[in-house]
Amino acid sequence: MSGRIPEEIIQQVKDRISIREVVSDYVTLKRTGASYKGLCPFHKEKTPSFNVHEGMQIFRCFGCGESGNSFGFLMKMEGLSFPEAVRKLAARAGVTIPETEPTPEELKAQESRGRLFRANELAEGFFQHQLLASPAGRAGLDYLLGRGLSREVIERFRLGFAPESWDSLLNYLKGQGVPDRLAHEAGLVIAKESGGYYDRFRNRVMFPIRDVSGRVRGFGGRVFGEGEPKYLNSSETAVFKKGQGFYGLDLAKEAIRRQDRVVVVEGYLDLIALNQHGIAYTVATLGTALTSDHASLLRRYTQNVFLVFDADEAGVKASLRALEVFLDEGLAPRIALMPEGQDPDDFVRAAGAEAFVARLSAAPSLVDFFMDRELKSAGTAPAQVAQAVKAIGPILSRIRDPIERGLYARRLAEKAGVPEAEVRRRMFAPAQSGDASAASAGSGAFSASEENLLYLLLHHPRVAPLVKVGGTVEDLPSPELREFCQLILGQIECKGQADPAVLLHRFSASPVPDLVSRLILENRGESAEEVDRSARDTVQGLRLQRIRDEKRLINKEIQEADRARDLGRFRELQLKKHELERQEREMASPKGAGAD
Repeated sequence: MSGRIPEEIIQQVKDRISIREVVSDYVTLKRTGASYKGLCPFHKEKTPSFNVHEGMQIFRCFGCGESGNSFGFLMKMEGLSFPEAVRKLAARAGVTIPETEPTPEELKAQESRGRLFRANELAEGFFQHQLLASPAGRAGLDYLLGRGLSREVIERFRLGFAPESWDSLLNYLKGQGVPDRLAHEAGLVIAKESGGYYDRFRNRVMFPIRDVSGRVRGFGGRVFGEGEPKYLNSSETAVFKKGQGFYGLDLAKEAIRRQDRVVVVEGYLDLIALNQHGIAYTVATLGTALTSDHASLLRRYTQNVFLVFDADEAGVKASLRALEVFLDEGLAPRIALMPEGQDPDDFVRAAGAEAFVARLSAAPSLVDFFMDRELKSAGTAPAQVAQAVKAIGPILSRIRDPIERGLYARRLAEKAGVPEAEVRRRMFAPAQSGDASAASAGSGAFSASEENLLYLLLHHPRVAPLVKVGGTVEDLPSPELREFCQLILGQIECKGQADPAVLLHRFSASPVPDLVSRLILENRGESAEEVDRSARDTVQGLRLQRIRDEKRLINKEIQEADRARDLGRFRELQLKKHELERQEREMASPKGAGAD
């Protein structure tokens, strides 16, 4: 049994693989200078904005922001995990991955997960037999057929039925060699207070919930007839986490990739009805709020997400709760609400697939929907409009693409009737503090000096000693940017240059890689003298930026000490301020500038 892939093997694969050749299997590339360009496979475009840099072994789309290395590209294109992508590229490169023995802890966890999957697969077979071949399930089958589902789609989704019995599944599993304790661990039975166990699911239509590989992770059961709750899921187990997957993704993933869109609904029957009407690019939530894990999972297949929830208040709130989650993952979902009193199942059966798709085409972005809703509910009084802008601004700041973010800022300013500059100020205002550097770090926006520092380190590693001696990294306002630069300096010291693929993978969940992947593809064509001058100016600029940020903070503290009549603190802060002013004057003078 295979364990983890050794780091040196991963490096071997990276060294032998050409990202241009990997990408060329999916995209037609043309050489443009030092890089290659083609139409982005992750979003629809007419003008090529997808760049591949063979020397740096990375790709970057300037249209949708996708970036990464060969592993990341394959993961995105084929919906693979990282180990799966490594193994596929290793086979292509002729690199043998040693079959290492897992640790005792890993082996125990793997065996435990295997037993849970087996118990779930046996339960799936039991439920399906009850629905299709047992008199006890006839009423459940009639119910599904009455909802308009064909027998073919019932079998494709392997739907089942849990009989109205306290121990039918328990006894079946026991007969198949599954101990009661394991059935309990799999979330299939419930422990009695008096001892023993009883079936969790009774008199319910059953929906097997699978992972993307098709293995049964758990179940959802819809009550048949009277009873609460309407939907009941398996309890969370080592293989089933409601916040980390979707119902139906295993069957929908190819259609999602092919159509470059995904529809997210709330109900299992909604999904199956849409699938039966040809809308196969649909997944359903598992009765829980959408999380960053959900957004990250969908992002592997498409950038185009449509939330199709009920039009009632609960459906609207569920959509809006997902907004920040999706924006933080670089996704901008659209929202298609159903007519009042209808869910997607009702709508598609009554109006047909064409009308449903037309509703998707007309769906506004969730950002626009949120903006309009906030402004409409706020009222027209100036104070009410101001409050709405304050609420909308921080949401807009989460949009990763600076052009898109700027367009939304302008749109909000026009709709609210306020200056665009004020909207932008609200977008990046810290929650409690007026610290400008904190706002910059939180928004993912970087100063010209910060961008130039990264550019120089990536393209001209010989400036690294100047950066180190100048203590420039400590002058950066963002802890994440400081860590990023320290890693680049470490790579330069060990290898003589930065390794962008490692950098992008290590910081994949932050805005820094977006900047780095853009800078890597820049070619400013500077002379050696221009590089040296730019490096000196950048080091000095960052030092001045830090001094001025510290002065702003000290000025606030001086005001607070003055109000509190704390004379000792007041004098101490004044001395610090004078020292910072001395440093600022020294750096601004020609002598100081030359020394730095």
